[in-house]
Amino acid sequence: MLLLVLATHTARADQGLVPYVTAIPRDAEASPLVFGVFQVERYDSNLFRLPDDISPPGRTRRSALTSITGIGVNLDKSYGLQRFVVNASTSKEIYSPYTGLNDTGSRIASTYYYSVTPAFTGDLSFKYAKVPTDYEYLGFVTNDNPRTTRETRLNADFKPGAALHPRFSVFESEDSSQTATFQLSNSRSHGVQLALLYDFPSGTVIGPYASTSRGKTLGVTRDDTLQLDTDYKQSEVGVTVVWKSTGQARIDGRVGNVNRTGQAYSARNFSGPVGQFNLAYDVTGKSTAHFTAAHSLYASQTSFSSYYAEDIATLDLAYAATGKITVKPQYHYRRQSFKGSPFPVASPLTETTRYATLEVDWAALRSVDFAVSVARSSRNATTAGLQFVDYSASAFARFKF
Repeated sequence: MLLLVLATHTARADQGLVPYVTAIPRDAEASPLVFGVFQVERYDSNLFRLPDDISPPGRTRRSALTSITGIGVNLDKSYGLQRFVVNASTSKEIYSPYTGLNDTGSRIASTYYYSVTPAFTGDLSFKYAKVPTDYEYLGFVTNDNPRTTRETRLNADFKPGAALHPRFSVFESEDSSQTATFQLSNSRSHGVQLALLYDFPSGTVIGPYASTSRGKTLGVTRDDTLQLDTDYKQSEVGVTVVWKSTGQARIDGRVGNVNRTGQAYSARNFSGPVGQFNLAYDVTGKSTAHFTAAHSLYASQTSFSSYYAEDIATLDLAYAATGKITVKPQYHYRRQSFKGSPFPVASPLTETTRYATLEVDWAALRSVDFAVSVARSSRNATTAGLQFVDYSASAFARFKF
């Protein structure tokens, strides 16, 4: 089933083997209720993501060892045509030698898949996550800054027997951190989405979509001097498609135009094209490839920008070397260009982040699995002081029962 879900906040790649919340795999013979415990040990050469010539303020060491201990539970239960899925976990992060940064992460992801009639189906979902500090976005700040996200969404799909059918969605979401950064502002929004889709006999699905939402920027006071606004309206219209080109490949994506207007200051308004392309390809019976490219626009109210354009490209590969060992190379690229300054700016800020990792998973037993990974992340920027390079290594173990 094609789910039309438009971005409501910035998406970021998970860094290494750090399952703040870990989804517990489930096969057809497994119990509907599965518990798990996990342990992660991670080394970072540059924990605070600082430039090479900068030392952590008030600190003497750039590297750190992070120990993450967590527990999780997965419930997957069907009653006739109804299905309930719940994934929840909590984890404790301990930083050495910076124990003052110790924090707790947690996540709940629950979905109720309903079927009123065979022609009227959908799902109701709730997601909550509290993620410990991601220092990539904090500049020279070396204090803890956890981020919290939550979303409630209702999707409804009506297929009265014709190839052309509507899909409807309502949502409410919030994305906030203890201290907002210019890359990730805090906001709360609610809105609706509607798509009119046509199902071809081949399995291809295509159709127009539209969404509208209202929101509020959190932690910001309206300011006439800086032209900071709090309330906004945002809309997007476009076309979405899913194309099953062969038995081995699936392509889906969307192309649209987004428009955002503030309540008080037109200088903060922005609009422009957006889109996303996803390719999932089974190269052989043992290897798969997933490629994503996207262009998005996000608000960023500062003295030098009103929004930024984000371009991402990701390539995730997986190769089953044996029945129990899987090798997973990954490469993620992100470019953020800050635009729309209400004041003269000598040189607009542009940031380019690259993340490469090699992970090896070992399913030692049905209830025990391990993984190790090495990674390199880096950022270049047109403004001095925002560059960094970090090397990390992680080891992960999980027991399911």
